[in-house]
Amino acid sequence: MAYNTTNIGDDVQSVAAEAYLPEGTGKTYVYRDEIANDGGWSSDMDKIKLIGNAWYGGKRFSWPPAQQYDFLPIAMHIEYGNSIVRKRFEKEQSLKYVKGIGALGARDLSTLKYLRSLGLNAYFSGCLTLTLQRISTLRKQPFGVTVDVDKDVANAISQSASKDVIRLSANVPAMKNTQRRMRIARTLLGIYQSASFVVTSRIHVMLPCLALGTPVVFVPRGNMFEPKRLEGLTDLSHTYISAQTFLGDIHSGKLNLDKFTNPVQHIKLRNDLIERVRGFTGNQPRPYADVNDFLIDIYDRREIADYFNRIESTFMITNSWNTFKYKVKHRLRHHAE
Repeated sequence: MAYNTTNIGDDVQSVAAEAYLPEGTGKTYVYRDEIANDGGWSSDMDKIKLIGNAWYGGKRFSWPPAQQYDFLPIAMHIEYGNSIVRKRFEKEQSLKYVKGIGALGARDLSTLKYLRSLGLNAYFSGCLTLTLQRISTLRKQPFGVTVDVDKDVANAISQSASKDVIRLSANVPAMKNTQRRMRIARTLLGIYQSASFVVTSRIHVMLPCLALGTPVVFVPRGNMFEPKRLEGLTDLSHTYISAQTFLGDIHSGKLNLDKFTNPVQHIKLRNDLIERVRGFTGNQPRPYADVNDFLIDIYDRREIADYFNRIESTFMITNSWNTFKYKVKHRLRHHAE
């Protein structure tokens, strides 16, 4: 699927799905928020296989998928706390559709409970990013990585780790340049695989690190731990429910970032996911990238930091401008009323 969001984690999910397509094959990027549009399809045309791993929700929630798609319902998160999403998902047309496409793979346990509460056939699949395949030629580098953690957490990591630490973000300016977004996502995955360790508040950093064999710790930002969205996923890694607890373990030496390994609970989910998607596409997953796909030299710490600092700076400027425009528009509307 394709996205026009500010979170490159969406595209990491697309990289995971694309790995099940043979190289050089014809492929179509379908925008998640437009999957209900048929695009002029008719019944005499071939259907398009669509791997449905994604977060479904928001004001642009598009559902159910159009008839042109042979849809694999796997690794799905439904924003069921949103009343608009619930009303649309629970419509007769939607329920008839999902009952006809087989068992629904829920990315998290909260989504699983919701689907089963509707009497639907569902199971806990986990996230498709758990199936990412390593690039065999990449070598480990003497640096750690933090992705979207609080400043005091990043500082504590830099002070306690024996290696250099690169601070990154998964934020990108909203754009519809799918090829560029995918290359950014692949480059980040290469950095995660090469890192000695990763500490992050992002599940689409944490889960890929498990798949790629990089020691990873999940630490939420501030008080932003979201048990419903994360239920069943954070059990797979070293997870802290608060930054304060993490800082305590860092300062006491209980957590040594130079010497820890990942749990192995994710392996069964990974194997089951691979088997289901392989059965759907007929292909084994291939590595997430070729080294020529990377936008920068992922072994050069300075180049990594400079490149992604520029991306985040652009995101911050764009986001601030969009927020300003929204506030002005809101005030003008309020004044007119």
